[in-house]
Amino acid sequence: MNNFSSEKNKLFTLIVVAIIVGVITGYFFESLVFFLAGYILWHFDKLNSYSKWLQKGAQIPEMPIGSGIWARLSSDTVQLRKKILTERLKNQKLKVRFNEILRSFPFPTIVINGRHEIQWINKRAASILSLQRKKDVGIPLNNIIRSEKLLELLKSDDPGELEIDAPKNSNRRIHLTLSRLTRNIRTISIRDISESYRLNAARQSFISNASHELRTPLTIINGYLEILSQNKTLSKSDIEMIQTASEHSQRMSKLIQDLLVLSGLEQDDPKTTLKRNLKFATIINDVLEHLKKSPGYKQKIELKVAKDLQIYASEYQMYSIALNLIENAIKYSPDNSQITITWKKDKDRAIFSVEDQGEGLSEKEIERITQPFYRTKSAQGKMVKGTGLGLSIVHEAARRNEGFLEIESSPRHGSTFKIIFLMGKK
Repeated sequence: MNNFSSEKNKLFTLIVVAIIVGVITGYFFESLVFFLAGYILWHFDKLNSYSKWLQKGAQIPEMPIGSGIWARLSSDTVQLRKKILTERLKNQKLKVRFNEILRSFPFPTIVINGRHEIQWINKRAASILSLQRKKDVGIPLNNIIRSEKLLELLKSDDPGELEIDAPKNSNRRIHLTLSRLTRNIRTISIRDISESYRLNAARQSFISNASHELRTPLTIINGYLEILSQNKTLSKSDIEMIQTASEHSQRMSKLIQDLLVLSGLEQDDPKTTLKRNLKFATIINDVLEHLKKSPGYKQKIELKVAKDLQIYASEYQMYSIALNLIENAIKYSPDNSQITITWKKDKDRAIFSVEDQGEGLSEKEIERITQPFYRTKSAQGKMVKGTGLGLSIVHEAARRNEGFLEIESSPRHGSTFKIIFLMGKK
C-alpha cells in the first residue's frame, strides 16, 4: 500500500470515528468539524516543519519525523537533493575540465553562445581585441567588433574563417576561425597575421613594381632582337644565338605578363571589380580562335557548350580561366588526341570543365599544381614551355567569381579540370 492510499485510509478512519462520537454525544456536526479541524491543523504543522527543513538545506539529520505522505515527501526530497548534489558535482568537474581544455588552446580564444554573447575569453584574446575579460562577458561580440563580414559569419550555422582589422588598432590584422563546440556554444580562435599580411602586401607591391619596370627594357630587347634576326649577313651560329635569346626574352615577357595578372587578381577588391552578365560560350570561342594560331594546336576539340548560359562575373578574369585551362590541355596532350570542353548548368551551379587525354597527374602533383611556378612534364616526358603561373591564375580568378577548382586525374588516364561556380549571386 502506498503512502497516498494510507493517507486516504487515515482520513476515512478519522471521519468514521467523528461520526460515531457524534452519534453517541448527539453533537454530530460539531464532532465532525472538531476532528477535521484537528486533522487540518496537524497537516499545517507538518507543512510548517517541512518548510523550515527545506529552508535549512534539507539536511538528513534534521529531517522532520512523520508518517504517511509526509514521510514519503521528506524521503523523496532527500533523494532529489542527493541527485542534485551529484549532478552539481559532475557539472563542476565538467566545468573545470572545460576550462582546462580552453586554457590549453594554442591560440587566443573566445567562447560565445547562440546570441553571439561572450561567455569566456582568455588573456591573449582580450589583449588582441582590446577587451576586458570580466566587463565584456555577456556582451554580443558584434557590438564590440563592428564588421558586416563578422556578423554574417556569426549568423551562419557553418564553421568559417575571416580576416579583419583588429578593433581599436587598424595596424593589426587578425584571422578569426569560428568552430561549433555544442549546439549553442561556439569558439572563435584568433591569430595575429599582421606580419604575414604586411609581408604579403610588400611581396605583391614588389612583384607589381618589378614587373612594370622590366616590361619596358624587355620590349626594347625584343625589338632589337627582331631587327637583328632579319639581318641576312649574319652567320648561321649568330642567327641561332639571336633566336635563343629571343625565345628566352619572350618567355620572360610572358612571365612578367602572368605575374602582373596574378598580382592584379590578388590585389583586386571583389567589391569594386567590374562584373556583369556574360555569355561564357562567347569567351570560350574567342580563346579557341586565339589558340588556333599557336603552332602547338594539333588536337581535336569537342565542344559541349550551353550557348545561352550566362554567368555574373568579371570578363577579363573569366577569359584568363578559359585561356589557361584550354592552353594547358593543348600543351600537355598528345597530337591528334581529343580535348573536351564543357560549359553547363547543374542545379544552382555552373560548371566549366576541360578534359584531356594526356599523361595525367599523380596525387602529389595535384596537391602542388596550383602553386606558383610549379610545372609538370608533357606527354612526351619533356618540360613544357611556360611560366608555371597558369593554374595559380585560374585558382585565384575562380575564387574571385564565387567559384572553385576541382581536378580529377590519375597517371596515364588524362585529366579533367573543373571550375564550379555558385550561381545566383549578383
